[in-house]
Amino acid sequence: MARILLIAAVAGMGAAGQAGEAHAQAASSCEVGANMLKSRAPLIARIQGFAKSKPTAAQACAAFNQLAANGVQITKWLDANGSWCQVPEQVGATLKADQPRVAQIRTQTCNVAAQQAKMMTQARQQQAQAAQGGGERNPLGGSDTILGGDLKLPQGAL
Repeated sequence: MARILLIAAVAGMGAAGQAGEAHAQAASSCEVGANMLKSRAPLIARIQGFAKSKPTAAQACAAFNQLAANGVQITKWLDANGSWCQVPEQVGATLKADQPRVAQIRTQTCNVAAQQAKMMTQARQQQAQAAQGGGERNPLGGSDTILGGDLKLPQGAL
C-alpha cells in the first residue's frame, strides 16, 4: 500500500511539474508579446516625429518597413496567445485595422525612395559623363545641365 502511495505521489509531482512548465512557457510567451507591443511604441513615436525631423524617403521607408513587420509579428502572436495572455480584443482589432494603412504608406514611401535612388544614380552618371567629356556640348557654353553654365558677357564698354 505504501508503495502505491509513493508511486502516486511521484506521478502527481511529475504532472505538477509538467503543468508548471506549461505555465512557465505561457508566461514566457506573454512576456514576449508584451515586449513586442513595447517595441512598437518607439517605432510609432519615431514616425510621428517625422513631421519635425523631415527624414529622407529611404529613412521613412525603413521605419515603415519596421512598423509593418512589427505589426505582422504582433498579429501572429495575438492570434496564437492573445486570449491566454488576456490581451483585450480591442488591441488586436486596432492593430489589424491599422495594418492596411501602414502597408499603403510603406509602399508609397518606398516607391519614392526607389525613385530618388534612381534619379541620384542617373545624376551621378551624367556628372561622370560630363567630367569625361562625353556629354553633349551646350550651345550657351559651360557645363551646367540646366542652362549651359555661366553665360560669358562681352568685356569692356558697350
